[in-house]
Amino acid sequence: MEIVVKMRLIVNILIGLVFLLGCSKKADLENTTGEVRVGLQDVEQKGLIVVLKSSGEAFTGMVEEQWPNGEKKRVSEYKSGRKNGKSLEWYLGGQMKSKGQWLNGKREGLFLIVSQDGLEQYEEIYRDGVLSSRKGSASDKLKAQIRDATLTREQMDKDVWKDEMASQDYESTIVRLWDDLRAAKHDWQPLHDFIFNSLKIGDPKKTSNHQHSVKKVIFGAAEKTLSRAQWQSQLVQWKKLGFRLVETEWHQEVFEPSLDGKPASSQFKIVAHVEHKKNEERYIIRGRLHIRWSGKRDVSGRPIASDMKLTEMLLLRRNGVVPFIKSAVLDVLVEDPQKRRRLQQSAKAGSPGNALAAPLLVEDLTGDGLPEILLAGANRLFLNRGGMSFESRVLIPELQRELMAASLADFDGDGNLDLFGVANGAVPALFLGKGEGHFAFPPKTVQIAPIDFPQSVSVGDIDKDGDLDVYLAQYKPPYGAGQMPTPYYDANDGAPALLLINDGKGTFTDGTQSSGLDKKNRRRTFSGSLVDLDADKDLDLVVVSDFAGIDIYLNDGVGKFSDVTDHLGNHRYSFGMSHALADFNGDGKIDIYMTGMGSTTARRLTRLGQGRKGFEHLKAAPDMGYGNRLLLGQGIGRFQQPEYNDLLARTGWSWGCTPWDFDNDGD
Repeated sequence: MEIVVKMRLIVNILIGLVFLLGCSKKADLENTTGEVRVGLQDVEQKGLIVVLKSSGEAFTGMVEEQWPNGEKKRVSEYKSGRKNGKSLEWYLGGQMKSKGQWLNGKREGLFLIVSQDGLEQYEEIYRDGVLSSRKGSASDKLKAQIRDATLTREQMDKDVWKDEMASQDYESTIVRLWDDLRAAKHDWQPLHDFIFNSLKIGDPKKTSNHQHSVKKVIFGAAEKTLSRAQWQSQLVQWKKLGFRLVETEWHQEVFEPSLDGKPASSQFKIVAHVEHKKNEERYIIRGRLHIRWSGKRDVSGRPIASDMKLTEMLLLRRNGVVPFIKSAVLDVLVEDPQKRRRLQQSAKAGSPGNALAAPLLVEDLTGDGLPEILLAGANRLFLNRGGMSFESRVLIPELQRELMAASLADFDGDGNLDLFGVANGAVPALFLGKGEGHFAFPPKTVQIAPIDFPQSVSVGDIDKDGDLDVYLAQYKPPYGAGQMPTPYYDANDGAPALLLINDGKGTFTDGTQSSGLDKKNRRRTFSGSLVDLDADKDLDLVVVSDFAGIDIYLNDGVGKFSDVTDHLGNHRYSFGMSHALADFNGDGKIDIYMTGMGSTTARRLTRLGQGRKGFEHLKAAPDMGYGNRLLLGQGIGRFQQPEYNDLLARTGWSWGCTPWDFDNDGD
C-alpha cells in the first residue's frame, strides 16, 4: 500500500510538472488576475495596430517596458491592438513621470505629468485625442520652496530692489494711461483727462523728404511751455480737424528716485501713430517724455505728474493710399463649427482652450501656379481659385490631432509633396502626398519617443545623400509650476531638439548625437533653418531660442556640425522669438535678422545700478533684453552686428518676421 501511495504521489508530481512546463509561456503572459502582460520586445507596430510578434494577432493586455537596469519605465494597456485604458510612465529611479487614460488609441480625460525633480506638475485634459487645456500646478516640494522664496523676495523688495519697486509704482500712472487709450478705441479723451501742471515741447526745426512720399520732421529743444488747459485745447482742435489716434506705446527707460528733497523723475520712450483718413495722411511721432513727479497721488493712489518735457521729438508723415488692404479673412472657427462648440464648452468650464491655426504653410499643391494656404494646426486647406478667392476643405479628414509643427517637402522622392507634422505628445508623422493637396492616412511614423512640445521643423539634405532630412525643435513652456529656465541667458533645460536622418524613402532615424548636435539641444527654440552660411555648398544650421538667443552650427559636408556661436560675443544673447535669412545689405552674402524681446526694465535696472550680491550674471540682462539683432554675414560662417543696429532693435515684443521686397525696389 505504501508503495502504491508513493507511486501515485510521484505520478501526480510528474503530471504537475508537465502541466507547468506546458503552460509556462502562458504563465509568463498572465498575472494572478488573468491579465495578459508582455514586454515591449514581444510586440510590434503594424500600421496603427500593435500585434504580438509570435502570432501576428492584435494584442489585448498590458505592454511593459523596462529601463536597462530592470526598473519599470512604461506600462500601457491595449485592447484589440490600440491603446485603451491606463498608461503609466516612470523616470529612471522609480519616480512617477506620467499617468492617464487612453480610449481606442486616443488620449482621453486627465493626464498628470510630473517633472523629474518633482517640482513641476502639469494637468492636461484631452477630448477625443485632442488637447483641450493644460495647466501647471505646484507639488508640495515646490510649494515649500515658493513659501521660502516669497519671504526672501519680500525682504529683497524692501532693500535690494527698493528703487525698482518705486519705479514700478510711478510707472503705474502711465501704464493706466496706456490702458485707457487702448480701451478708448482711438479716442484722444484719456490724454485730455491726464493730470499734470505743464508740458514743454519744441518747434519743427528740420524737414527732409524720403522714399515713398515720406516726410521727416525733426523738432528742436523743448522751449515752448503749454499749460494743461492749452494742451487740452490742442487735443480738441486735432479731433475736430479729423485726426485719429491709432495706437501708442510708453516705456519707462530711466527712473531717478526721490533723494534729499528732490522729487522723483522718469523718462519714457513714447511712440504714437496718428492718421487722417480723409486726407490720406499717416503719422508716426516718436520722442522721450521727461516727467518730474509732484509727490501727490490721485484718488486711486497713483502718483500725479507735475512738469513734463518732450525731447528728441521726431515726426514721420506719409501721404497716399494705404499700400496694403485686407482681402480675405480665413476663420478656422467658421470653417469648423465643431471646434467652435468645443471652445465654447471649454470656456463654460473655466478653461480658455485654444483655436490653433499655425503652422501656416503656403505652397502650390495643385500645379496651377497659384499657392494654396495650409493652416496645419486647424487641419484646414484653402485651395486658391484665383482672384484672392479660396475654397476651404479639411486637410486630412482622418486626422484627430492638432499639428503644432509641420513642413511640406518631397521626403520619399516620388515627385509629390508630403506633409511632415508633429502633434503635442505624439511621435512625428509623415503624411505621404498623393497630389492635388491630398495626403495618405495613416501616416508613416518616426520610431522615437513622443514629442511633448513641437515648435519648429527645418528641412534640408544635410549629408548630401540626395534626400531631405529634418531638424525638429521644441519649446518647453517656462515658469510652469514655478520652473524657471536656468540660467536665464543660456538655458539648456528644455525638451530635446532632434536631427532626423532620412533614408530616401521617408523613414527617419535619430542622428542628433552622431551629428554633434546633442550638446545644446535642450533650448526653448522658436525657429531654426538649414542654410548654407559659409558658401561651401552644404547646409549649416541656425537656431533661435528664448532664454538663450542664437546658436550657429557649421556643417563639414557630411552631416557633422561644429558650434561657432562664440564668435558673436554678447551679440548672440536674446530672448529670441524668430529669425529671417536674406542678403539685407546687398553684398551677396547671407545675413540673419533675429527678433527678440526688448526689455526696458533690464535697461532701467542697469541705469539704477541695482543687482543682488552673488548674482553678477545679471549683467547679461541688457544684452538679453536688447531687442532685435541684424547679423551681417562675412561669407565664412561668421557674422557681425552693425553699428546702426539700434535703429532696428526696438519693435516691442515681436514674435515673427519675414523678408520681402515690399516696394519692388530690388532689396
